[in-house]
Amino acid sequence: MKEMTMEQKVNNLEKTVKSFKHEIERLQAINEIQNLMSRYEYLHMTNRNPDVIELYAKKVSDVRVSIKEMGYWEGRDAAQRAWGINPGSEDGYAGAMGIHPTTTPMIVIARDGKTAKGVWIGTGLVAGKDKDTGKPKCGWEWDRYGVDFIKEDGKWKFWHFHIYTLFSSGWDDPWAEQFNQKVFDIVIPDNLKPDGLPIDSYPYRPDMAVQLIPVPPEPYETWGKE
Repeated sequence: MKEMTMEQKVNNLEKTVKSFKHEIERLQAINEIQNLMSRYEYLHMTNRNPDVIELYAKKVSDVRVSIKEMGYWEGRDAAQRAWGINPGSEDGYAGAMGIHPTTTPMIVIARDGKTAKGVWIGTGLVAGKDKDTGKPKCGWEWDRYGVDFIKEDGKWKFWHFHIYTLFSSGWDDPWAEQFNQKVFDIVIPDNLKPDGLPIDSYPYRPDMAVQLIPVPPEPYETWGKE
């Protein structure tokens, strides 16, 4: 076997270092994306919707936000419209809280390092005021998340953000019986109406099999070539 020249050895070493660096960046991306998702949950819990909007991509035209039975918003201003809705009472956000700790993360980074996909389960509870009595009210809201991410100016951003209802019920109700009870009615202003109906919304039902939505992501090379 012919011995490699010094130039060939250097070239091979540079390729190996470049490959290792790329894989390390992909591993780092998983941690960055999990932190992004957790940051969203902390901001959402405290009703900091303007800060939530900043977590979305700004340089792509097909941003999408789909929120359970409310429907979906799409376009460059999708995040502004979806998170411009006030979920609180007439006196603002007083008493309003939605906490959805995310569990069982499964995150896949594209091999080209430009996009990513992730799924989570949210174990949620919500609190607010009864619109008729003004008294405190609370309930359960467990969700599923299916999110696509895109790297923009060196930072990971939400691209397509889907929240799917798993079940919702009153605090004291057997959730398997009150599996799709609306805990709070959210009024959406005309200027913030969604662009379409809910996407693939299959909440738990005692009379049907649980649907695998969203589907856990598989490894892929680049967006559009899964």
